[in-house]
Amino acid sequence: MELESNARVAKAEKDSLKPKLEAAQSKVIEIDNKLTSMNLQLESQVRANEELRRTLEHKEMLVQKLKLQKEHTEEKMKADKTRLSHKFKSKINQQAEMYEVRFSSEY
Repeated sequence: MELESNARVAKAEKDSLKPKLEAAQSKVIEIDNKLTSMNLQLESQVRANEELRRTLEHKEMLVQKLKLQKEHTEEKMKADKTRLSHKFKSKINQQAEMYEVRFSSEY
């Protein structure tokens, strides 16, 4: 008799805990779904950040390349300017010598 009474009490406790267990399982599923969603968002952000990083590295490489081209162009322009300046001075000196020869031969 006492055994039957204990069995009924245990079954009643089990039955009373069943809705709490189902509610807890439902909450676990809800939290798992939220975590899965957040994980997918984070993975998407990581991919986007990696793409931005690659783009930034590419642009930094292009900037460095352009700086080197600019330096090379400036050096070439300076060398060309110097060469042209010497060439121009040489022409002027040649013409001056030619006029001096003419001037001295005329007088």
